[in-house]
Amino acid sequence: MTDYLNKETYNFYLPENLIATEPNYERDHCRLMTLNKNTGELEHKIFADIINYLNKDDVLVLNDSKVIPARIYAKKSTGGNAEILLLNKVNNDESTWECLIKGKNIKEADTLYLDYAHLDNVGNIEALIEKDNISTKLIKFSKPLTNDILDTIGKIPLPPYIIQSRKRKGEEPIEPIYTAEDAARCLEIFEPVQYDQIIEITPEIHVRFNDAGHMLGSSIIEVWIKEGEKVTKTVFTGDIGNNDIPLLSPPTMIEDTDFLVMESTYGSRLHMRNDEKAQIFLDVVSETLDNGGTVVIPSFAVGRTQEILYEINKLKDEYGDDEEFRRKYKTIMKAPVYVDSPLAISATEVF
Repeated sequence: MTDYLNKETYNFYLPENLIATEPNYERDHCRLMTLNKNTGELEHKIFADIINYLNKDDVLVLNDSKVIPARIYAKKSTGGNAEILLLNKVNNDESTWECLIKGKNIKEADTLYLDYAHLDNVGNIEALIEKDNISTKLIKFSKPLTNDILDTIGKIPLPPYIIQSRKRKGEEPIEPIYTAEDAARCLEIFEPVQYDQIIEITPEIHVRFNDAGHMLGSSIIEVWIKEGEKVTKTVFTGDIGNNDIPLLSPPTMIEDTDFLVMESTYGSRLHMRNDEKAQIFLDVVSETLDNGGTVVIPSFAVGRTQEILYEINKLKDEYGDDEEFRRKYKTIMKAPVYVDSPLAISATEVF
């Protein structure tokens, strides 16, 4: 008779080489175990092979759940550290969560503190332990933990068997030069400056930021350094924009310098005009959709996406009476568009 209360009953043999020890970079190469219901034979495949097991009229049930950055870090009133693992929203309320807590002497009615005052979209958040259920705790946060906030401060929880390759080899982990937290705290010492304004760093060093016309905020930097009676001027710039980008000002012309340091990847090329790019884009996308295809566009989040959108609308105003143009434009407007980049969406709002 099987003893279902004995945990050894559920101890199955699994070869070590079949246990994942690090996240799989290619998601469709995750392991897929199949069971032949007629022979009872087990096979080990990868998920990309699943199409070989599907037949016409089969029903495929998809698990649309998503692993969220549910591990967040907090401080106790005494200054000690605490780690919170979000399990479930209570009554779909983003302010109230059932959680696991790692930390010493944390009990009901205690308050934990999430100090993110340096992040505008987060700020300071208090976490009140409303109820201690022994294994889990009910926590009321002073503001809703939205997806945007969790993407900013949360970490993806990994199973304990997922380890870094260096640790698996018995090597010491490499200390990162800086962390995401360090980068966020840098914002505290940022100071906005205006274009075309000479700024004194020290009495001997002055700088001026000029519009590079490449993307929002891009700059050509002039630096004046005085050594004794001699003043040396150096100009540094990354990418320089074109003169025909409608959403941006043209790059500032620098008249003179002693030393010039610049990015020059496209220095030997002539660029297409923006309106030509938009027309080609319209033709390629509409032709692909007409043939039943899908268009995947790797694009810079800031600038390029917004320029194409602007130029297509501009073409609409110029060629709106052209029947073939209207057909292509209508084809694109009917197609569902998915932007897989929170940064690109935020940047479009700024534009």
